[in-house]
Amino acid sequence: MFCPNCGKPCADGMRFCQYCGTPLQDAGQPASAGPAYNQGAASRPAAAPAYTPMRGAESPVMSTLRRMARSPLYLTCAIGYTCMILFTLASSLTGGMAGGLVNTLSMLAGSSYEMNYLLGDLYSVMPMITGVSFGSALVGQIPAILVAVGIWLVFASAMDNSGAPLKTTGLTIIRVIQIISLVLSCLMFLLIEVLIIIVMATVGRYDDSATGIFLVIMLLVAVIAALDILYYVKLMGTINSIRQSIWRDEPFNKISAYVAVLSIIGGAGSLFSLLVGGVFGALASLGAATAGIGFGIFLFQYRGQMNNLMMQQSQNSNNWEFLSQNRPQ
Repeated sequence: MFCPNCGKPCADGMRFCQYCGTPLQDAGQPASAGPAYNQGAASRPAAAPAYTPMRGAESPVMSTLRRMARSPLYLTCAIGYTCMILFTLASSLTGGMAGGLVNTLSMLAGSSYEMNYLLGDLYSVMPMITGVSFGSALVGQIPAILVAVGIWLVFASAMDNSGAPLKTTGLTIIRVIQIISLVLSCLMFLLIEVLIIIVMATVGRYDDSATGIFLVIMLLVAVIAALDILYYVKLMGTINSIRQSIWRDEPFNKISAYVAVLSIIGGAGSLFSLLVGGVFGALASLGAATAGIGFGIFLFQYRGQMNNLMMQQSQNSNNWEFLSQNRPQ
């Protein structure tokens, strides 16, 4: 059975379209046995029916979530974020700054026998220096690695065509990492505030221009830290909104534009470091730019899709209320 108004498929036996509320039975068709409503309930409008999908079909909300989570844009963002991590680790593995320092000293040494002999010893311990650098970089990238795992889990759940509902495991992992980052940002902000108080206490004691410059720098850092804290708070709210849409099968449009804009700005800022840090550093910056700009655009598109679904639900509810109030007695 198809709706004569919107043309969408409806389950057999339904009296009204679940999309637009149009009556599906002809006027001459006999009504079902038994009264549809009693005299006492006729004075109040009936509530809009919940979505009842056909067998094997998903609701419009779940279908939209699945489509967006496996879209080319989301996949591009996931690949870019993963490449950022991999090339950052590769840059640390190849020596990075330590190798560049040794090469610079070798150029300065020229033909000096003693200096080149010392540099030979330094070259012999370069594998140890590189190993320490890679280990430190690996530990520092653990939060980013966990976020990447969460991103790919969301994609894998969306690509699952077995009929299983979307899973929120990936989003939960990302949210936990953001909570930890928020706590660390708050601690950093408190530390900066303590330093500012200490510096302000010494400004009157020492008439030093360097102290004033340091105070200005600390104030700027405090502002950046405060914006960083706001970013994590908004990001956790955005993630929670997406999880609520999955859990409750309802559209939630509380997607922070602040998070989307900062993500795009951060990605664009990564483009300025393409020429710094060698080949692997440039590739890591390119991956960061792709992920940042892409996820910002993705969030704007996601919010637009949720707004459309909420408007459709509101329109369907209004149509159902109108039909209920004008139902023949």
